Amino acid sequence: CQQGGSITLVSFSYMLKETTKAALILKKYNINCEVIDLNTIRPLDISKILKSIKKTKKLLFIDNGYTEFGVGSEVISKIISKLSNTNGYSFEKIGLLNHPIPSTRALSKYVYPNFATIVDKITKILKYKNKVNFKRENFPSDIPNLNFEGPF
Repeated sequence: CQQGGSITLVSFSYMLKETTKAALILKKYNINCEVIDLNTIRPLDISKILKSIKKTKKLLFIDNGYTEFGVGSEVISKIISKLSNTNGYSFEKIGLLNHPIPSTRALSKYVYPNFATIVDKITKILKYKNKVNFKRENFPSDIPNLNFEGPF
């Protein structure tokens, strides 16, 4: 877990690595992300997420799977059911696009999220006006960063 007050980021497995990388980039711009590792899905303990979102009022769930009917959808549903009033809160998800996974790398790069996708989404949610500069790596999007050792 990484502390921050700008936005709550929740992820797990490989997307946690991409999420952490995005948070480190944004920290240079005084955007302090609270990063939460969803260690287990069952049982789903949302208390840490709930505490964080009450502070930041913004949640971005970065999913390994599809954004529709996925883990992120369930987490957001549970959070909303625990809040007495959701006015002023923002709930967003990033994950695989709702399309079949293409077999060609030329198209798959548009389906898989990465740290650049996460940075772009956070700056949009926060309405950050300045340009965030960082190197966009050029590696195949369907092959995880070689520093990742699992679990998948």
